[in-house]
Amino acid sequence: VDSTTRFRRMFGILHHMGHSYLPLRCYGDNYRPFVMPFAPVISNIWFNEGFIWFLCADTLKSPAIIKRLEDNTLYADPEIAALPLFTLSAIASTQYGEDFRLGQATFSRGAMMAQEMNALIIRQTRGKKSMKDVLLYLYVWSKKSQRPFTMEEFPGLLISATGVDISGIYDKWRK
Repeated sequence: VDSTTRFRRMFGILHHMGHSYLPLRCYGDNYRPFVMPFAPVISNIWFNEGFIWFLCADTLKSPAIIKRLEDNTLYADPEIAALPLFTLSAIASTQYGEDFRLGQATFSRGAMMAQEMNALIIRQTRGKKSMKDVLLYLYVWSKKSQRPFTMEEFPGLLISATGVDISGIYDKWRK
């Protein structure tokens, strides 16, 4: 197997391991196993997928993944780029497979948000905390609380996890 194929397989395995690390109870509003004849509308796929893409890119230290995420964000179709993140995510939740431009824009924006938050957290804590601490905190919080967090709670939970106020970054990327 060539190195490109091996890397793609490794990314896929790591991506799904990331989803296992952050079980559905953590994923926030309307994201839990549904047994319906139609897809639920989920306004936080940007977190579910985007933060896992960030985690994989950060773990693998892959400039190619970061470039793909940046390109998907910077060069998205203008109509897609103009959508607020929660709206984009809600639309993608029902059309992710039919029009993958929506999915790519959603997970890419979420990953770029996480990357920017990570840089701020590392800088302000002098390397003592990172987004990995945030993800662990969210997991422990959800397990202790026996419920998923809401998007209204999300910024406060990130601050609690690190002591760093990321609300400016969160507000910037949501728009």
